[in-house]
Amino acid sequence: MAIQQRVTFILPTDGQNIIYLRTTTHAEVQQQKINAAFGIKPDLIGKRKTIVNGKKSVVPTDSS
Repeated sequence: MAIQQRVTFILPTDGQNIIYLRTTTHAEVQQQKINAAFGIKPDLIGKRKTIVNGKKSVVPTDSS
């Protein structure tokens, strides 16, 4: 059984901004069964988007 991981995508923009997208990989079937048995949501933390402009950080927003 593989491990479910949290990943970050770093996307530079045309301007001075950098966009960070955080998400969780999909669970395998065995992990989904274990999560369902314990009533655990597959992505507890959820998706997160953060935009950084130079040294100024914008408050993270939920992309859902």
